[in-house]
Amino acid sequence: MHTANRFTNGKLLPVIGFILCMIATLASPPLALAETNLAPAETNRTEKTGQTANTASTSESAVPVYCSTIDYEEVSQTVYATGKLAHKGRQSLAFKVSGTITRLNVEEGQRVKKGEVLASLGQRETNAELTKARSVYQQRQRDLTRLLSLYKKKVIPRNQMQDAQTALEVAEANLDLARERKKHLTIVAPQDGIILGRYVEERELVAPHQRAFVLSDTSKGWVIRTEISDKDIVRINQRDHANIRLDAYPDQIFSGQVSEVAAAAKPDTLLFEIEVQLDPTDRRLLEGFIGHLEIIPAATDTIAWLPIESIVAADRGKVKLFSIDDDQTVHLQEASMAWMEQGRIAIKKGIKNGTRIVTLGATFLHEGSKVEIARSARQKGR
Repeated sequence: MHTANRFTNGKLLPVIGFILCMIATLASPPLALAETNLAPAETNRTEKTGQTANTASTSESAVPVYCSTIDYEEVSQTVYATGKLAHKGRQSLAFKVSGTITRLNVEEGQRVKKGEVLASLGQRETNAELTKARSVYQQRQRDLTRLLSLYKKKVIPRNQMQDAQTALEVAEANLDLARERKKHLTIVAPQDGIILGRYVEERELVAPHQRAFVLSDTSKGWVIRTEISDKDIVRINQRDHANIRLDAYPDQIFSGQVSEVAAAAKPDTLLFEIEVQLDPTDRRLLEGFIGHLEIIPAATDTIAWLPIESIVAADRGKVKLFSIDDDQTVHLQEASMAWMEQGRIAIKKGIKNGTRIVTLGATFLHEGSKVEIARSARQKGR
């Protein structure tokens, strides 16, 4: 009842009113702060709009690129190949008759002179055959002489005398064969050279025409034999120049020329064999050295060189490139590619001489892009 009387009497009303005023005062600053914060938000939006405008402006500015000018020239497309070094002339040597080897005079790798005896077969059997053949021949001569005398006296018929003549001819042929066999008991070097291979041993029984030696002919010089594809063979002719690098002498370049060109492909590899003759040299050369050939055909093509980075797209020998006009605007052009080597492409037609081509930076361009040409050694495109 006392509390009710206090409120009823109005003694606390001033206090309550004061509290309500304070609450209202404290509530008003956040509203003001919210209104104040509107300004930074608007400022941020304005800045973002400006940045977008600047970005758009930047995207329309010129793109820095490197370029090269098309300059056509007469060039030979080099043919690359690898082969083994060998003497120009080589041949296999063998006995023409059978027998046992009794003397072997040379070793593999040995130099020999023309007429030098390389190996011999035993002569005992051959001498016996020769003696027998000579005796039979002499006997047939005596028989014929006797029968001719009887025939003239008409003691024997004509056919008996003719049989004696035939027997003498056979005996003479056997004697010649025995003499020839005796000549073939030795293998003699047909020319100066080196024994590249020896395939028989002393006291070995050999058959007729069994290979005994391989002899090189050092008088004809050195060659490198290799095989190339049909696309390369059509560009190569005899006497085309070649640069040769041997693994044994990596810092030296040897000169040579194409000496032989196959007229047909090998049936097993479908490749064409060529032979390159080396020019005389003082260097010590050995059979089997590996040689790397750079053959320069006499025939030439009219081409222009560009870096491989110039290519925007390629398909079946056609490439797309960006050319630059006088207004520094790029245009996509198509050209025919002749070949590619060492990080470069050879353009043979499709673009006019003197045209500027983007060599670096093409990935950032599209048709109609504006460019700014940078000055650099890369402009040469070589």
